[in-house]
Amino acid sequence: MECETELSAGTEVEAWVYPPDYDWPLKIERAIVRWTKAAEFGLEFLRIQPAHKERLRLVLNGKNLGPRT
Repeated sequence: MECETELSAGTEVEAWVYPPDYDWPLKIERAIVRWTKAAEFGLEFLRIQPAHKERLRLVLNGKNLGPRT
């Protein structure tokens, strides 16, 4: 992921992921920053609702989620 705000490893965050061309974002309720490199960072997801988890899986696998805006 990328962020304009500098984050440190170990920081807990709530994240909203906005897949391109789709109506609504994915909410990651609780995540922890595991690594950083400049404006990039990696997250471990600690809490995500099942519907958002399934949608995230589809996005990461490049599946069409339905109507695009």
